[in-house]
Amino acid sequence: MKFRIRRVKRQRKPVRYDVSEVNDQYRVDVKNKFLTLLEQDSEDTTPKELWEDVKHVVNDEAQATNPRQKIMKSPRTSKLRRC
Repeated sequence: MKFRIRRVKRQRKPVRYDVSEVNDQYRVDVKNKFLTLLEQDSEDTTPKELWEDVKHVVNDEAQATNPRQKIMKSPRTSKLRRC
C-alpha cells in the first residue's frame, strides 16, 4: 500500500496596519474615493462588486499612507531552571 503525503498550504497572515497614527491624508483620500464610488453607483452593480471596490480602496490607501504594524515577539520563557 502506498501513501502520498500532501503538502498543507498555509494561509498568509493578514496585513495589519498601524492605525494608532492615521494621518489626515489617508482620511481625505478614502473619503474622495468613496464619493466617486457613490457617484458611479448604478443599478447593474451587485453588492459583491461594491464590496470588492470598497475593499480595494481601503487596502490601497492604507498601503500607500499607513505603515505596517510591527510584530513584537516576546522573549522565550521556557528556559529550564536548575535548582
